[in-house]
Amino acid sequence: MSLADYTTLRIGGPADKFVEVSTEDDLITAVRDADAAGEPVLLLSGGSNVVIGDDGFRGTVIKIATSGIRVDADMCSGAMVHIAAARTGTASSNARSPRSGAASSRCPASPG
Repeated sequence: MSLADYTTLRIGGPADKFVEVSTEDDLITAVRDADAAGEPVLLLSGGSNVVIGDDGFRGTVIKIATSGIRVDADMCSGAMVHIAAARTGTASSNARSPRSGAASSRCPASPG
């Protein structure tokens, strides 16, 4: 399998082993399995900030294909926005920003 198919520059040789995961639990399991086997690991998400040589990667490439956005909001301390690693684009992220009202409640006891 050519890693060129998974990078925005469309360059890169083969991987010894390639695993695609779509959940956090699968990601943890894949990393643990590769670690237990003593294999080098390359975590690959969107492929836009990586250059892979023609020789490829000697080890396990784990393609992170998680998706979704989760907002943990608290009236007094604000919000924590969790965006999955394979999430692309900023338009959908901006639509859920505090300025859009997704987590804009203020703590009633906070000043001004």
